[in-house]
Amino acid sequence: MSTQKQKIAFSDSKLKRFENALNEQSKERKAELRRSIEIKVDSQIEKKFNSFLKELKIDKILKKHAQAEKEFNDFERSYEVKRRKLKEDVEQTSSKICDIFDIHSKINDWNSYCGSTDNNYENTQTLKRVCKDEIRKQLIKDTKEGQELSNIDNQVKNYVLMLSYPNLEGRAIDIDDINQALNKGQNLLGFILNKPNNVKQISN
Repeated sequence: MSTQKQKIAFSDSKLKRFENALNEQSKERKAELRRSIEIKVDSQIEKKFNSFLKELKIDKILKKHAQAEKEFNDFERSYEVKRRKLKEDVEQTSSKICDIFDIHSKINDWNSYCGSTDNNYENTQTLKRVCKDEIRKQLIKDTKEGQELSNIDNQVKNYVLMLSYPNLEGRAIDIDDINQALNKGQNLLGFILNKPNNVKQISN
C-alpha cells in the first residue's frame, strides 16, 4: 500500500452530508453537555449577578427603577379605586338631585324635569331657571307692577273673549273705535283699558 499522501477534495454536497452526519452523531452528547452547563449557570447566577451589575455600574439605577415602578403601579391602583369611588359619588348625588327635583316638579306643576345628566352645571341651571320662574310668579302676585301686568292681561283676555261672542250690540262710536284701533294697530290697549264697557252681548 502506498504511503504517499494525496490531495483530497470534497464537493460542497459531500461536505454538507459529512457535517450533518457528525452533528447527528454528536447531538445527544451535546445536549447532555448543554444541560450540565445550564445547571451550573443556575447555581451561580444569584451569586454573580450583583457583581455583574456593579461591574456595569447599573445596580443603583436598577434599584431606583424598581422603586419608581412599584410606586407608579401602587398609584395607578389607588387612582383607579379613587376614580371609581368618585364616579359613583357623582352618579349617586346626581340621581338624588333628580329624584328630589322631580317630586317637587310634580307637586308644583313646574313642567320641567331634571333629566339624566351627571353634569352639576346643567342641574344647577335647571334649578336656577325654575327658581327664577317662581320669583317671577311671586313678584307678579305681590308687587304693584305685577298686579298691573295681571290686570292688563286679564282685561285684554276678557275683552277679546267678549268680542268673540255672537250677537253683540253697542253704540256706533264704540264699534268705530274698535275697528279704527284694529285697522291702525294703535291705541287698542288704551281703548280696552280706558273706555267704558258699552259693548255687550245681546241676550237671546
